[in-house]
Amino acid sequence: MTLFGETKGGAYRTLIEFDASFASCSARVALGFQSGKTSISLSPITKKYVEMKSVTDERYELFC
Repeated sequence: MTLFGETKGGAYRTLIEFDASFASCSARVALGFQSGKTSISLSPITKKYVEMKSVTDERYELFC
């Protein structure tokens, strides 16, 4: 499953992959914005806007 969304100044893509039995899954998030610019997004944890200058790619295990 792939989800796309917008942020102020950029966009993101979330890729969620399930195993064959749907017993487990993993997700990858990619954020893009113009070089030299920042992106502003709403934090789902603090419910406040945060400004991002750079982002690293990490892999998260989710409970399905």
